[in-house]
Amino acid sequence: MLATLRYFDRESAKALDFANQLEKIDDEGWYELYRRKDDGSLWRVDKEDKYQQSYILQILPGMDWKTYDPTREVKALLLATRGETTNGHCMMTNCLAKPLNDLAFCLEHAFEHGIRR
Repeated sequence: MLATLRYFDRESAKALDFANQLEKIDDEGWYELYRRKDDGSLWRVDKEDKYQQSYILQILPGMDWKTYDPTREVKALLLATRGETTNGHCMMTNCLAKPLNDLAFCLEHAFEHGIRR
């Protein structure tokens, strides 16, 4: 099961509205841990970095919020956001996967090249 992961643009109205529902409970490394006031759910927010895409990740029972690797969720979000084209192939040699919309790369190669949105 994939955890809920969203893009987190700190200045957007949607992010500010969601942030108002949270209370900070911990902070370590590149992450901050928050508890949602209305339902008690836990959320990990990436600390702001102007060179990296920020995410907010719901922490599920049994997950270690400090070390959890959300690669699967990031790829799923990228695919859901972009979608795949209906024809053509990834531009990487010998890759027959369909490219993502508005890109020349498939999901795996886009991720390898640092594309996150």
